[in-house]
Amino acid sequence: MELDNARIAVLAENQYQELELWYPVMRFREAGAAVTVVGPAAGQVYGSKLGYPVVPDVSVDDVDPADFDCVIVPGGFSPESLRRNAGMLDLVRKVEDDGRVVAAICHAGWVLASAGLAKGRRLTCVSVIKDDVINAGAEYVDEPVVRDGNLITSRLPNDLPDFCRVIAQAISELPERDASDHPSRDYGNSSSANYTAAAKVRTKAMGPGSANYLMFAAAEGSRSLWIQLSQSGCRGSPCPGRHASGAASMASRRAPRYAGRWMRTSRSSPTTRTGRGRRWSSKPAGTRRR
Repeated sequence: MELDNARIAVLAENQYQELELWYPVMRFREAGAAVTVVGPAAGQVYGSKLGYPVVPDVSVDDVDPADFDCVIVPGGFSPESLRRNAGMLDLVRKVEDDGRVVAAICHAGWVLASAGLAKGRRLTCVSVIKDDVINAGAEYVDEPVVRDGNLITSRLPNDLPDFCRVIAQAISELPERDASDHPSRDYGNSSSANYTAAAKVRTKAMGPGSANYLMFAAAEGSRSLWIQLSQSGCRGSPCPGRHASGAASMASRRAPRYAGRWMRTSRSSPTTRTGRGRRWSSKPAGTRRR
């Protein structure tokens, strides 16, 4: 298969590793492939470990695994959430069952384990989860990239050039689709790395004393991102946004701090807060000690 005929899905969730998502997206779009970012909800903002936002093109509930020639699972801490999403596991599992390419990097080995794809396979991952993939039945090897049939794995962002090179090679070995084999829908590939505000990832307990939590991204200071968030069910204006899970963002409660509620003051001020050697006044902005 020519790379510019390939259809590739890249999975997105909160706490993803920035390079491990955007490097493959840009690399394969530049080569002409149709790259679709798939998330739990379309149009929802998801934040990386450092606050880099991504807005998926489509929800995993609306995709047909048969439409994709390859699925790429980025790492970071997003696989902790991806592995608990039945739709994500079903997508990865069905692409692999069809003999198409499945690629996972870093912590994405968790997704392979939960999807039942690690057992009996030779693979690699970030070393901190090697016990998990070994206990899932995999043969772990410490190499930059490992290919076992249609399964491709890598360890860390430094391995991305080798990772993408082997993915491209595996796709080239797939048979071309029939000219009449069109995708079930137009998924689009408009997700962009451009952004105007960071997406701060928050967590919220599901209930008093609950060990279970919801993770959501709150985009601060960008009206356009708030609008995207508000489409998932937030009411009122201004809208702090909601995650697809229904967890309300706490950004609106914290807005005064980002708007300058705490101001720098002298050491002689009687009301100060200390952080990293600096002192901050708890007086409202606009007031001065005389």
